[in-house]
Amino acid sequence: MTTVARWLAVTVLFVGGTFLHGILWTRYQVLSPDYPAWVGRMIATLTGHRGIDDPEGLNFLYVLLISMFHVAVIMLLVYTILRVHRRRMRSSTASST
Repeated sequence: MTTVARWLAVTVLFVGGTFLHGILWTRYQVLSPDYPAWVGRMIATLTGHRGIDDPEGLNFLYVLLISMFHVAVIMLLVYTILRVHRRRMRSSTASST
């Protein structure tokens, strides 16, 4: 797989995973974690958004950014596990020859 195709696949997985996570989070709010209020205030400060005028927009940004964070952590864990597994497979193949 070429580098461009690999980065394209990672981007599509990231965007699709964020979208799916956001949909599941908004539909099944009982299963989603509750974050402290300072997280919402930090997102509002970083984006420059005022929740007083448009609370739905702030809620969208909140779900989007937290979903991006969750998907990035999951993708990093999967990548790390795959690298460790691949390294162990290579070392066991090299030691058996």
